[in-house]
Amino acid sequence: VTSIHARLDAAVDRMRTSPDPVPVVLVGGGAILVSRELPSASEIRVPGHAGVANAIGAAHAEIGLERERIAPRRHRERVLADLESSLRSEVIAAGARADSVRVADVEETAIAYMAEDTLRVRMKLVGAIDLEALA
Repeated sequence: VTSIHARLDAAVDRMRTSPDPVPVVLVGGGAILVSRELPSASEIRVPGHAGVANAIGAAHAEIGLERERIAPRRHRERVLADLESSLRSEVIAAGARADSVRVADVEETAIAYMAEDTLRVRMKLVGAIDLEALA
């Protein structure tokens, strides 16, 4: 337990933006292991139901998938459309609500060492879990 207190205090110390102690809110199953004050904390709060906070967060998580393709730049638009279409189908099949699926990130990087002007395209789609389908 002493090691847990020391590690937690060190983590809080790294995150604070001034030398002043800061309020700390503990959640998750490990919250019950903190049994004394921390030098870096002005106060320690453990809200009701703190032990299940991680489960609540996981229940609200989004389903996400990402994929990348390497293709000639001249096919960029088709590659983007194909990636979005296939990822959308896969995210929905993985349990996301169809009306919530959206593009979360697109990254395009030129690849200089190819003979033709080439791109690496990475796309990520996410969507809310379809809770009704789980019932």
